[in-house]
Amino acid sequence: MASAATAQTPSVETAAKAAGLPVKSATANVNQIDLYYRDVGAGDQTVILLHHGFPETGDALAPAVAALGAR
Repeated sequence: MASAATAQTPSVETAAKAAGLPVKSATANVNQIDLYYRDVGAGDQTVILLHHGFPETGDALAPAVAALGAR
C-alpha cells in the first residue's frame, strides 16, 4: 500500500505539463545497459542531470521540475 506522501507525488510528466515544459522519454544504451530517461524542457539550455536513489522512482524529483525548468 502506498503512503499518503507517495500517493500525492505527481509524475514528472504531470509536473512538466503544469509548468508548460515539453517532456521526451526514451532509452539510451550505455555499455550494453538500457537506461530510461526523461528530457524535460526545450533541450537547448544547460543540462542538469537528476538521479534518484533507491527505492524512489524518477517521479520523486517531480517537485523540482518546474523550478529547474524555469531557469
